[in-house]
Amino acid sequence: MDPNDLLFTKQVNILLESLVNTEKPRRRAILDSGKLVLEGRTMPFTVVYYGSRPKNGYSLFIGLHGGGGCPKADNDAQHKNHMHLYGFPEGVVWFVPRAPEDAWNMWHLPYVDTMLDFMIQSFIICGIADPKKVFLTGYSAGGDGVYKLAPRMADRLAGAAMCGGHPNGASILSLRNTAFTLHVGEYDNAYNRNGVGMEYGERFKVEKQKDPSGYNHFVKIQPGCGHWMNHRDFEGFEWLLNKTRIPLPDKVVWKQCNDLPKRAFYWLVLPVEQIKVGTLVTASLKENCVYIESTDIKRIGIRLNDHMLSLQHPVCVYFNDVCVFKGVVEKSLNIVKASILERFDLEAIFCAEIYVNAP
Repeated sequence: MDPNDLLFTKQVNILLESLVNTEKPRRRAILDSGKLVLEGRTMPFTVVYYGSRPKNGYSLFIGLHGGGGCPKADNDAQHKNHMHLYGFPEGVVWFVPRAPEDAWNMWHLPYVDTMLDFMIQSFIICGIADPKKVFLTGYSAGGDGVYKLAPRMADRLAGAAMCGGHPNGASILSLRNTAFTLHVGEYDNAYNRNGVGMEYGERFKVEKQKDPSGYNHFVKIQPGCGHWMNHRDFEGFEWLLNKTRIPLPDKVVWKQCNDLPKRAFYWLVLPVEQIKVGTLVTASLKENCVYIESTDIKRIGIRLNDHMLSLQHPVCVYFNDVCVFKGVVEKSLNIVKASILERFDLEAIFCAEIYVNAP
């Protein structure tokens, strides 16, 4: 390795250690308190550890309880029930938050992503969870949340399990690199959950046929079951257990959701004026080149590190088959620091950025 690269890597590691150690006491205190207060909202939670910590950290399973637009006491009971809904093997930490609001869409309100990501960060910063083994799960109203949140948070997750919920128009396209399992009872007719579940199973099949390297899925309409599946849905959790997150995929499909468009996704980032619902971007990496395809956006940023491309050599960016950038990309510790502080995503720390315009 070039001496300058060795020095830069050493500086990155020192910076990372310093930022994590600075943040760790606050995150540890929040985990010990059983309550997250963030931007004026409160999310109580329960944490259950199964067995001792594996070498790389626990597999973190997030469990979103059911309930919704009902009295507080009912949602409290649903939260309490969800704590003990499943029995996990050793090596799992089961994180069960209580929804901050008593609303039908309590698990896909705009601020939920931020609160859940903050807690994921906390488990990683404190050395508890393996950042490559984070899973989102939910039942009933919690399943509604998984349908909506999994595409929005796909770049943080190894996989997701949707049980007995309704998608409310969510797209699956952003789930290209995230394992997804869907379970609904054969006779779960309310809100047409069973029919929509079958429809979404077909959507996954279609995308898998078009893109065999992506859209890893397991869909099962549980026979003989209504809304309650009598724990049969746990086979989806077992299917997820051996899945591993892909933090820096060679191909990204980013379909902005219909209610909360995001600024960044995997190694892509948008200027503020380009953050809009419904836009679609496909991006891929190959032979030190980046390929962007979109008719919906006019400008986009590409975040890079040495695990993605060889930054010692010129990088080419093609936007809709037109070369819009060619050159050596400069590394920056300021970009590294901003990357760490943004999400404390230890598997996706970037050291360079390129912004390009559509031709």
